[in-house]
Amino acid sequence: MLIAHADGTVDADIRLHAYKDIKAAVLQVHGSVSDVASIEGLSLPAGSDTVVTVHIDAKNAMAQGKGDFYLSTQLNSFDAVY
Repeated sequence: MLIAHADGTVDADIRLHAYKDIKAAVLQVHGSVSDVASIEGLSLPAGSDTVVTVHIDAKNAMAQGKGDFYLSTQLNSFDAVY
């Protein structure tokens, strides 16, 4: 879910489900044009669900261009990419 605020910032709720234990992971959030966030140190036990809220400042939101933009995510843990 994306929530756009009047000041140009955006909050994105990212839902994660771990099918196995994940330790010391990095969640990377990519916009249509550039990376918008990176959250380090995530550890999730197997079978867990969690929601991570990412705040995107106005400068990064505007850098994605005018109008709608898409976000993609990648979770890295050591040599594994999810």
